Amino acid sequence: MKRFIWRSVVVVALLAIIGVVVGFFLLRSEPSHWAERQQRRATVPQADRNTQAQSLEARFTALLSYTNPTGDPGIKFLPDSASTGAVTGVSTPGQPDDGLGLRSISVSTDEVNAWLETRLPEWLANQNVTLPAEVQDPMFAVRDGLVILAFRYETQRVSQVVSMSFRPELIGQDTQNPQLVFALAGVSGGKLPFPSGTLVSRLEEQASTAKNEALTRVADAMAGRPFEPVMPLADGKRQVRLINYTLGDDTTELTVRLEPK
Repeated sequence: MKRFIWRSVVVVALLAIIGVVVGFFLLRSEPSHWAERQQRRATVPQADRNTQAQSLEARFTALLSYTNPTGDPGIKFLPDSASTGAVTGVSTPGQPDDGLGLRSISVSTDEVNAWLETRLPEWLANQNVTLPAEVQDPMFAVRDGLVILAFRYETQRVSQVVSMSFRPELIGQDTQNPQLVFALAGVSGGKLPFPSGTLVSRLEEQASTAKNEALTRVADAMAGRPFEPVMPLADGKRQVRLINYTLGDDTTELTVRLEPK
């Protein structure tokens, strides 16, 4: 009997050791989306990545403008039965438009990552926001319908790739005014998954304690609570609403409606 107990203890100890070794290996391993992004970035010169980021900014400027001033083929003005007075089917430069209506924009994953690399710090600074020094090299990826946001957590003792995956979904019977669910689907360090529910719970606790409205909205979204995908524009007269999207590993298309605020 004692021999059986000792053998069981030894087996459990060996399994625990193996588990620790495997967990450490997975924790230190780079996930495929991260390794692929690093390889793609290495093939594109820095000047070209700067150009990609500038092109993306120009495309979004055209998307939200009263016209499509550059005639960017990545912007389409679409028929929109939900809006009134909007010019439809227009994408030529200088075409008059009332600044309302349905439009679509196509962006590539490489463009998004080039923007995150070269333009995100300045954009955050303009919003009076600074990322912690430990958070480096943010990246974006799409895999199997999931949106993945990843970064490297870098300290003197730790160098770890952290990935958060989200499952976006537009819901509601009114397809012209859907709500967006952007729930946290998973968190991982390297290739090792972590319990995402714990992260959401802690974020909700911090938001409640700090009584921070913005943090509360983020926590609600990560917990899977639907919200209106609407953003006011700087002109104070219009807002942009997400109507539909198509996620692809290389290209994502967003359909939005510009409407009176």
